[in-house]
Amino acid sequence: MTFEPAEDDAATLVPLEHSGWEAYPDPTAARADDADGWADVLGRYARATDGEG
Repeated sequence: MTFEPAEDDAATLVPLEHSGWEAYPDPTAARADDADGWADVLGRYARATDGEG
């Protein structure tokens, strides 16, 4: 995961790629189960860095 400044300097871009789904017996179900995972992770980063999120 990388953090990059956004054009307006008021935000941060976090381009990411989550791969490896083919290792699960049902990749589609695994992705659906993890759909909200990144929102939680990024919220934790936001709270740890500036108290927001």
